[in-house]
Amino acid sequence: MVVGMNTIGEIFKREREKKNLSIEDVHQATKIHPSVISAIEKDKVGRILSPVYAKKFISKYAQFLGIAAEV
Repeated sequence: MVVGMNTIGEIFKREREKKNLSIEDVHQATKIHPSVISAIEKDKVGRILSPVYAKKFISKYAQFLGIAAEV
């Protein structure tokens, strides 16, 4: 999904990096598998998860980063 000129994955990655967090940091805090975090940031989560799980993990990641997620 594209928001303005950035994809959701780009926004998540930018916010994570702005907070100086690694993918492993996010994993430890959220228990989302690192491969899923990476897929979210590359806008490929729909290729590895069903829509129900993708929505859940995107919402959880957004909440962790403190950004609004309208999925």
